[in-house]
Amino acid sequence: SSLKSRARLIFKNLAAVALVGLIAVGVLWMTYGFRYAARPNAAETWANQSVADSNSTLATRIIPGLEKAHLLPEAYLKGFQDILVDPEVIPRPVFLVGWIYRGGRWFYFPIAVLIKFSAAVLIFGLAACFAWRFWKKRRRELLFLVLPPAIFFGASCASNINMGIRHVLPVLPFLILFGAAGTWALLSRCRRGLVVCALALILHAASSLHAFPNYIAYSNEFWGGPSNTYKYLADSNVDWGQSMKEAKAYLDRTQPKACWVIHAYNDTDADYGIPCGETSEFKMDEPPQHFSGTVIVTASALAGVLNYTGGARTASIFRDVKPKAKLGGSALFVYEGRFDLSTCLASYHAQQSTKILAYDTREAMREAQEAVSFDARNHIGHFVMCLAAEALGNPVQAEQECNATLKVLREDPNVLADRPGIEKYMRSHGMRVWTQ
Repeated sequence: SSLKSRARLIFKNLAAVALVGLIAVGVLWMTYGFRYAARPNAAETWANQSVADSNSTLATRIIPGLEKAHLLPEAYLKGFQDILVDPEVIPRPVFLVGWIYRGGRWFYFPIAVLIKFSAAVLIFGLAACFAWRFWKKRRRELLFLVLPPAIFFGASCASNINMGIRHVLPVLPFLILFGAAGTWALLSRCRRGLVVCALALILHAASSLHAFPNYIAYSNEFWGGPSNTYKYLADSNVDWGQSMKEAKAYLDRTQPKACWVIHAYNDTDADYGIPCGETSEFKMDEPPQHFSGTVIVTASALAGVLNYTGGARTASIFRDVKPKAKLGGSALFVYEGRFDLSTCLASYHAQQSTKILAYDTREAMREAQEAVSFDARNHIGHFVMCLAAEALGNPVQAEQECNATLKVLREDPNVLADRPGIEKYMRSHGMRVWTQ
């Protein structure tokens, strides 16, 4: 009888899990309008060219199987595949507490949590760990509050993508409940304890109000608040394109004679009416080599993690320059003066060379040579010259330029590119890889 009841309970729980899974799949299909094809033309598909170089069984076998059976929307599956494959083949740059890393680090999210979660949440969570008597009587509740977020957080720490605190936000509700329950159990019997709780909650609210409206750039007071977040984190932890309205308002007030924007997101002119030249992910104007005027720079560019802006070499332009203003907490920095934008100009020509390489090899070679003339350490320019020389039947120059690319990658740890992939390409085309 006991075994039957236990088996019945296990079956009931498994059925509940299966039902939740079916509901989740249904909601996912609903989100994509119950349409499999990612593009309007269902016959048209695309493939991630890096999948062949991946060691992930999930990316190379399971996801293609799900695509073939149309079990989940194509856009969802392709996005999932990209997340698995791209960081494996070309690890994304990570900025953490002043250092740039190639690919994810297990300690990224633990440190990011200490920076981005409010001081009150962290203090309450720590205090709740000492409520032994309270949790001893509520082991099931403790397991519910600790086990799911621990598994999720552990999986996140093993990820090779460290782009933002948003990826671990699901642990926050569990931490809040754990901290609130445990702290209340410790202090509710003491009037002074209640006063401490009240003060902590008031400070929590004050911290939020102080950060308004710059919540994306938020960091707690232990790290100096939103105005100092850029020193420790980058990408969506600080700037996700949310401060362009502030940039437009600043430019409207100051009316500079000339301005340039180096950022990650948006099209500043089309989206916000900002009449400046720009170097960004989605639009790249050709900058002058020497620029006089106002330059607005995203925190991510200052961290040196944006290759298309010139990476760490462009960041060094502003390293010893005091900003005229900070916008969006520390999302954007305003500089005024005369600046040598050679690295940005090199990146412009390097990006142009990659765009036209497939259909105009000679022009791509010319653009790549321009890039290297402005920045001899522009690895993209050197590699495009290698590819173009090989295509034009000049194997000696191709070998020289590919090795020049590798030399830059070896000597500059802040340049993040697919060095193993370049070496593999060279060997497949009969080129020698120089050791020095």
